[in-house]
Amino acid sequence: MPAPRLIQPHGSLITSATYASIREPIRVLSADPPWQPGDNLPGNGRGASKKYLTMPTREICALPLPPLHKDAILFLWRISCMVPDAMEVVDTWGHERWCPKHFTQRDVQTHGDMRMWADKGCPCKKGFTTKTDWCWNKLTKHGKPWFAMGRYSRASKEILIVATRGKFTVDDNNFRDAFSAKVPWYEEGDQIPEGHEVGDYIHSAKPPEFYELVEKLAGGGPYAELFGRRRRAGWFVAGNDLPAAGSGQ
Repeated sequence: MPAPRLIQPHGSLITSATYASIREPIRVLSADPPWQPGDNLPGNGRGASKKYLTMPTREICALPLPPLHKDAILFLWRISCMVPDAMEVVDTWGHERWCPKHFTQRDVQTHGDMRMWADKGCPCKKGFTTKTDWCWNKLTKHGKPWFAMGRYSRASKEILIVATRGKFTVDDNNFRDAFSAKVPWYEEGDQIPEGHEVGDYIHSAKPPEFYELVEKLAGGGPYAELFGRRRRAGWFVAGNDLPAAGSGQ
């Protein structure tokens, strides 16, 4: 099996230049990182690194983010075997580079520093704080409960962490934190990658219902998605699996 490689958005690595077209700070950020669980599942199709390029957690933590509004919300998809890694990403993203808790002095923190920051928050006050999580109960294209592979139980859901920074306020929270929706699949007219065909499920793609809930909760944007697999009107999207611009997706 080839070694996992750093994932890229369409055409180039995710760098600060990726966000050159963004004209105002992002209030709503969604990300589905290509987690690298380090598993070595049997067969040609099992395991994330056999389906797409993956990144170690340290690289995800160091990923340049789009310019963020001082009051912002983060929707971070995680996987069950890497919950501590997902929480580390939440704890790291959004801070200023000079912040001693997260960057410049991480190797010389004292217990006093750690107690102070736990009580008062970090010095830069720009990080995200976890608020809740959401559960996507996955359905097949025929509306049946999803029944995927798994080690200790069969996978039927995906979980995301919801975190905020600053004084973010919601527009409408009158809905449940669990929703059921069909897994997206390739349809006629889509730009279909080699090895796939109409009717195949799009690996790791998120359903329209998720974005509709995000827009209901945090209406007004601006919106950005990292590691997206489909374009969406009104959203800035970066991801290695994006179809070419103008393809209809």
